[in-house]
Amino acid sequence: MCADKGSRVAIGRKIRERWHLIGAGVIL
Repeated sequence: MCADKGSRVAIGRKIRERWHLIGAGVIL
């Protein structure tokens, strides 16, 4: 369960970073 939770957090961070990049591109 710990590994699953960790991977889920990692995926969430990657998605968040990608959304930040997309948002910045849209703003720019």
